Amino acid sequence: MFQRSLLQLVVLMLLLLPTTGASACEYCVREVGFVSLYHEPYRVVIAVAEWTDDAERDRVLAQARAAIGPGNVVVSIGSAEDGGEYADVVDRAGDHLPAAVVYAPDGRNELLALSPDGDRRGLITTVDELTHSPAREGLGAALIDGYATVLVVEGTDADANRAARELAEAAIQRINAVKSGFDRVIEIGPALRVITAAERSDERWLLWSLGITDGGEAMPSVAVLYGKGRRLGDVLTGSELTDHALFTMLSVVARDCECDLDRGWLYSNTIPLVWDDALRRRAYDSLGFDPESAATRAAVARILERGPGSSGANVRDPFLEDSGTNIGIPGLTIYNLNDEASSVPPAVVASATQRNASDSPDDTGHANSTAASNASADTVPPPASIVGASPMWMTLFALGGLALLVLIAGGVLIAKSRGNH
Repeated sequence: MFQRSLLQLVVLMLLLLPTTGASACEYCVREVGFVSLYHEPYRVVIAVAEWTDDAERDRVLAQARAAIGPGNVVVSIGSAEDGGEYADVVDRAGDHLPAAVVYAPDGRNELLALSPDGDRRGLITTVDELTHSPAREGLGAALIDGYATVLVVEGTDADANRAARELAEAAIQRINAVKSGFDRVIEIGPALRVITAAERSDERWLLWSLGITDGGEAMPSVAVLYGKGRRLGDVLTGSELTDHALFTMLSVVARDCECDLDRGWLYSNTIPLVWDDALRRRAYDSLGFDPESAATRAAVARILERGPGSSGANVRDPFLEDSGTNIGIPGLTIYNLNDEASSVPPAVVASATQRNASDSPDDTGHANSTAASNASADTVPPPASIVGASPMWMTLFALGGLALLVLIAGGVLIAKSRGNH
């Protein structure tokens, strides 16, 4: 009798185990943004003249890779006789070789660099601009250490630019006021970076990667970057750019149970960004797990493959038709919002004094992120030595609790059995 009762108890505990593990999400949205899955990298295809010898090809390829740096951009080199994309580059460049074309993960492509005089130095300088620009200085460290980065890209309308900057500052203030109550507490709040109309030409490739054209637009645009330089949702501009929309986007970053969100909107493309060993080490130390490990990627893949809007390996379409709670943000539907709107503070309206203030949050945020990028970091351990900490400890904790309950229940049953004898 006693053994049968104890066996039934053990079976009940084991049945409860999956429920216990499923009640806690392993990662928040911000953490998922550091894990690279599915998307192709940016590709730089360099074409050289057919008579270029192998040694010269190797030199051009090595210099281009060194200029771009480690990250999410890969480089290849060939000539027209190699066919395919190399022949396409030659067709577009004509006699101005070597030349390069950049291909975005979404299929867009653009002529990146030409060498009118056959001098590769000009090509290497231009290729460098694909991943390096003032707006990206220290951005990787800022994304690791902080919540997210709000990027304001100004247009030619001065009044609209000022309004966009005030709106971004207000949304950041609201996040800072309530972020301690979010699913995941992130100590450093969102940072603000501004690209002025005069600076747009220096940020051509950053804007291109975000889908923002550089054609002298009057209205400003705002993008939210998180994780490993990933864009959150759509770029906001015109009537879409509201305090509510930007605040809601930012609040998603700290949400747990990211399986409730549209995949295409959540897991969009990254910007071209240098991600070296120092940043890898910094990310591991900050997150407590290795976002590049096989175990982490498998766990995030499972998250992205289940729930509303999931589409396997093609997590790209930001416009989904599933039913849900439409909150008035282009491309975004949140499922099981649990009435989070009740916790949203009222909108912050900038006063005339605030509008005229000379010290703006983006100056402080940019300075902090730049200083952070100069911090030293240790050598990154090999991926096999880094193990995801959060899921393992949650599982051990659940198993330990269940084992304790089994022992207590077993002791009670033993005591009762002896008392009956």
